[in-house]
Amino acid sequence: RAYEEQMLGLAVEQAVVNMTARCPQTRDLKIFAVSVVVQKETGGNLAEILENIATTIRDRYRFHAKLRALTAEGRVSGMVLGILPIGMMALLAIINPSYLSRLFDNPMGQLIFVYAAASWLFGGLWMARMSKVDF
Repeated sequence: RAYEEQMLGLAVEQAVVNMTARCPQTRDLKIFAVSVVVQKETGGNLAEILENIATTIRDRYRFHAKLRALTAEGRVSGMVLGILPIGMMALLAIINPSYLSRLFDNPMGQLIFVYAAASWLFGGLWMARMSKVDF
């Protein structure tokens, strides 16, 4: 579409800015657009600029892949720790239902269950927050 805008007489800078406006969530496209606009205004070697941008984008993707690999252990640990209490309750309900019924029949057991559920939820949210990396 940017090509079509240029063919209709729109300046290259404006076509690139319009392209970026259509995809505002793409950082790599923003880097490209800013570089093209600055190069058009100030001059310089466009091929070298685009080569540097391509290298930067490739390096960013490699970094994201490495970061994902490094945080995989934390994510899997969080999933296992999140599923473990539910699995244990299901196992106890199958193996010895009377043992688990004390938790729900007794008011103190209900209070303990609510506390445990709240702690489990808080811990799960905390683990998710810790293993998420924002850029």
